[in-house]
Amino acid sequence: MRLKFEVQVWVEIADKTEAGVEIIILVIVMPIIVMSEITISAQKGRESRCLILSLSSIMIF
Repeated sequence: MRLKFEVQVWVEIADKTEAGVEIIILVIVMPIIVMSEITISAQKGRESRCLILSLSSIMIF
């Protein structure tokens, strides 16, 4: 819950700044999200792994 809130705050900040800063924020925030999802998947099992893959593909694009 707190992770989602932090990401939302980062996105709001990014919307008010230049595109270059937004890209930097995505590069910093996305790996943190992916690592968090890996931790969650270790607890929940196979369900969260699809979410990890989708987040990883977003990070590539």
